[in-house]
Amino acid sequence: MSTSPLFQPLRLPNGQTIPNRIAKAAMEENMADLRHLPGKSLRRLYRQWAEGGAGLIITGNVMVAPDAVTGPAGVILDASQPLAPFRDWAAAGRINGARLWMQINHPGRQVFARTTPDAADVAKTRAPEPCVFP
Repeated sequence: MSTSPLFQPLRLPNGQTIPNRIAKAAMEENMADLRHLPGKSLRRLYRQWAEGGAGLIITGNVMVAPDAVTGPAGVILDASQPLAPFRDWAAAGRINGARLWMQINHPGRQVFARTTPDAADVAKTRAPEPCVFP
C-alpha cells in the first residue's frame, strides 16, 4: 500500500471517513433517462468512477423541482419520482467503499425556455425598489 497521503483515509469532523483523498468533483452529466431518472448510463458511469478508486464521488446536478431544470437530460428528484433508481445509482457509486454525495440544485431563473416552458419571464420581473450597490 502506498504511503502517500493521497491514498490514506481522511476522517471528516462529522465522523465519516473517506477511503482516500481522490475525489470526483460535481459536474453536470445530462445523462438521465427520459423520465429524468438515473438509469443504466449513469449507473455504469458512477460504477466506473468507484471501481477506478475515487474515495469521494459527488454527483452532478440533481434538480429538486421538475419545473426548473438546466438541461433536457438532467436528473430530477422530487416527491413524484420513484426512489429505486436513486438507490441503484447510489449503490453503483459506492462500490469499493467510495462515499457518494448528491449535489442537489435548483437553478432559479437560469433555465432554458425550451426545457422549462413554464419558467418565469425574467424580462418581466422588476425589483420592488431600486437596488443600490456600494
